[in-house]
Amino acid sequence: MLERFALTLFLAVVAATPAAAQSDPIDALDWQAQRVAYEVPGSKSTYSLGPDERIVLGAQARRYLALTQGIDGWPDVVALIESTGGPTAGSFIDIEYHEIGYLEDGDWKDVAPDSLLREIVEGTRESNPIRAQNGYPTLEVLGWAEEPFYNQRNNTVYWATRLRDSEGMESINAIALKLGRHGYAKLTWTGGPEQFRNAKVALGPALASYDYKEGARYADFRTGDAVAAVGLGALAVSMMTGNRKAWGAGLLAGAMVLLKKFWYLLLLPFLALGRLFRRG
Repeated sequence: MLERFALTLFLAVVAATPAAAQSDPIDALDWQAQRVAYEVPGSKSTYSLGPDERIVLGAQARRYLALTQGIDGWPDVVALIESTGGPTAGSFIDIEYHEIGYLEDGDWKDVAPDSLLREIVEGTRESNPIRAQNGYPTLEVLGWAEEPFYNQRNNTVYWATRLRDSEGMESINAIALKLGRHGYAKLTWTGGPEQFRNAKVALGPALASYDYKEGARYADFRTGDAVAAVGLGALAVSMMTGNRKAWGAGLLAGAMVLLKKFWYLLLLPFLALGRLFRRG
């Protein structure tokens, strides 16, 4: 199934209220815009805000997603950064943190982008009735905007997918998994095709701004630390496809518990950009 891809939704307009009097629920959130390093809740990390960015943290980030996705319940989202200017204005990045143990990366060599894409296309097709039932546009996967790859030097996985909704809007969704000593952070960039060059460029500034604290980085692993029940490749494949078989027949019981955390993949992807809200 899809990870998080761009999708267009519209908030209901209160017809009886003049546009000038309507408040924007997104702007009403507790945004921070000072260029300092913010403590990212529950993730052993900080985020250093750059120019033309604003950030909401913890429950406020989850509120953003509830408002824009039409879906409550984002327990692992710890921060959301919105671009407020320049060529990426209107795009946004959300950060999840999953403390599942140290992810060994030896199985990344088994990731096959072509078969992955076929599963994503089929999973999207199967989930479209759910979207339609909830009044959301259906989706068509157009292909990889960038095939999955793993940068072993900085212990980060990237991928990006291009899709089109039933209203004809095309969007790009780019993902990065940044590994740490105790788990991983998932950074999701949502923007338009005209704003996208590649996943590394789209997510590079945010990855540079997101930093694990001393002792929590991937290189800080020590013998005796908790190790995740799945490898990096299997986890990434399951996230992209929603396919528990990617984890193999010999999984530990804990791995199945992990998959339950991704139930909401069937209802994603993300909303896209300037059409999220009709601002008066």
